[in-house]
Amino acid sequence: MLRANFQTSASYPLMLSIWMLEIFVIPTVVLFVWLTIINSNSNLEESRQQIINYYILLPVVAMFVSAWSGGFLAERIRTGKLSLALTRPFHIFNFYISVNIVEKIVKTLFLFPFILIAAVGFGFSLSVTPIALIAGIFAIILGAAMHIIIDLIIGTLSFWLEEVQALINLFDAIYFALGGRVIPFFFLPLAVQATTKWLPFRYLASFPLEILTHNLSTSDIIVGLAIQIVWIAITYILLKKLWSAGIKKYQAYGD
Repeated sequence: MLRANFQTSASYPLMLSIWMLEIFVIPTVVLFVWLTIINSNSNLEESRQQIINYYILLPVVAMFVSAWSGGFLAERIRTGKLSLALTRPFHIFNFYISVNIVEKIVKTLFLFPFILIAAVGFGFSLSVTPIALIAGIFAIILGAAMHIIIDLIIGTLSFWLEEVQALINLFDAIYFALGGRVIPFFFLPLAVQATTKWLPFRYLASFPLEILTHNLSTSDIIVGLAIQIVWIAITYILLKKLWSAGIKKYQAYGD
């Protein structure tokens, strides 16, 4: 599956370039906004390099933790094309996971030139300890696992709902607002931090970036990784139950 999906992904270089440009442009624009704010507020001057590092790495981390299979799964369920997938000798989730892994590898090749240009242009300079680097990579892997499980949960809801695109859009909007895509978690008001600390959105992209750029304490890293693992366990159990219940009621008609 990995080999077949790699050949498919590599067949669309122009489309991948456009997608990676989109992933790169939004954080770059937000970075310009934050640098403008810092220039007008001397109290934030010490955060300049931290903000630059954060938003240079954001497109990479956001790409690695991204998931997009829910809509495709929902379409298969809605149109009855899931029936063919159910006859194959591997679970359809394995297929979507393999697509996710392969496309991220291919997309990295297209995203790297944009990141290199931004790193040179903005003055990227990151100093991270080996332990923080390992913890950050582990947090990215956990964030990716959590995101694809949540994405498949939304797609699985198509067993009961006619359309799940609104749910996908809602999740993406909340993730964009609370996941550190616009405002880093450490800049949010303390009351908001106290609430969102226990929600999954921070742990998709923001938390790995905080480990790499914000010098989190060892205890904060351990607690954050534990929260990621708990959310993965909760969402995985929910996905299994929804899939089992959905398959029992699934019906498809054909010629």
